[in-house]
Amino acid sequence: MEKAGLIEIWNNLPSKEKMAMGDQYITHETNLKAWDKPFDQLSKLKQKRVLQRIEEFARVGFHGVIGSGIK
Repeated sequence: MEKAGLIEIWNNLPSKEKMAMGDQYITHETNLKAWDKPFDQLSKLKQKRVLQRIEEFARVGFHGVIGSGIK
């Protein structure tokens, strides 16, 4: 899929799904809200990870996230 299509998938995900995607990569960051942003507002590393995984991730449909971390 083209980059623009992958970005569109990301930008159309609900907040909880964006945070669930980020939860796959979190090791020390406790605030999953850092992932709840439009693609162009994500860090370069997060953008890279979104482009690598979003197509496969979006196929599942729903990913449970218990909480979004500490504010």
